[in-house]
Amino acid sequence: MVLTPPFFLKILNDMDVNQVYQTVLYILNKEQRGYLTPAEFNSVATQVQLEIFEKYFEDLNQQMRRPDVVDSEYANRVKMIQEKIALFEEKASLQTGYKLPLNLHRFGTIQYESANMQSVECEELSQHEFNLISRSKLTQASTTWPVFTRRGNNLQVYPTSIGADKLFCYYIRKPNNVRWGFTVGTLGQYIYDPTPGFAGLVASSSLFTSITQNVTSATNGSYPVTIGTSEATNSGLGYGAIIDITVAGGVVTAIAVNAVTVGLGFKPGDVITIPKAVLGTGTTADLLITLTAADINSASSQFSTQFELSDIDQTEVILKILAYSGVIVRDTNMIQTATQLAQSEDVIETT
Repeated sequence: MVLTPPFFLKILNDMDVNQVYQTVLYILNKEQRGYLTPAEFNSVATQVQLEIFEKYFEDLNQQMRRPDVVDSEYANRVKMIQEKIALFEEKASLQTGYKLPLNLHRFGTIQYESANMQSVECEELSQHEFNLISRSKLTQASTTWPVFTRRGNNLQVYPTSIGADKLFCYYIRKPNNVRWGFTVGTLGQYIYDPTPGFAGLVASSSLFTSITQNVTSATNGSYPVTIGTSEATNSGLGYGAIIDITVAGGVVTAIAVNAVTVGLGFKPGDVITIPKAVLGTGTTADLLITLTAADINSASSQFSTQFELSDIDQTEVILKILAYSGVIVRDTNMIQTATQLAQSEDVIETT
């Protein structure tokens, strides 16, 4: 089962990166184990998140093999693990050349959406199996029974008449790197910056000067598109930013970045491709935007990226970060106490 936005209702709360960092600092100070800088915390927190994320799949495998699975509403372990994994499930159009998404972590399936909007799941075959079915007209691939072979991140879909724009990949993406962003106060202290969007596009900026291929004969109007979807693909890993494209006189005259939804994970050199069909039926070429360093929020220590794990795992995250820092906590009640104290200190500092 694959749930993707807008069909997936988020029911788990994300873990707050500031709360975790302050709790870790409190315990390190209590144990007199030194200090963990923001850069060190970001590296360790990202590693811990990946470890726990990968453990979800091992736990799910073990629970599904148990004969005594509890089917209670609040005690079904299989259901709880699936809910955690569902936060990372994605649907993406295959890129040109039948390439899988760059942020793919675990592959699910390929769906072919035909002209009548009926969805057909493509069957994965080895090259040997494909050679065997191709020998007979009765078993050859067709639009009602599409198949594909895979080599690394490259796919070959049969029949070859199926275009990449009609193929969609369902997969599990990798979690984003954790980041505790900050500004420096007048006394040299680190002040938490909760603003999201590290390596996102600069809010309210213009990408017009980054156009490397404009369009002609496009339909005049305004076109808001989301990068990382079929309406605006990216050659890199960045996604989630909404840009508003203005067409006048058949060409693009302005591209404004949404002030709130700036996305994340972008790098200089990323090529954003808006297919010509998005900008009207008469458009003669795709719109290409090549991002520069000036387009991206990545040159400072500001901007934060939250944990993408459920807050259910917060105690485990803190314990693992402390373990990497050389502290072993035997009484987990200390974590709850430290969290409460860290929260109260934050309230005092901000009032």
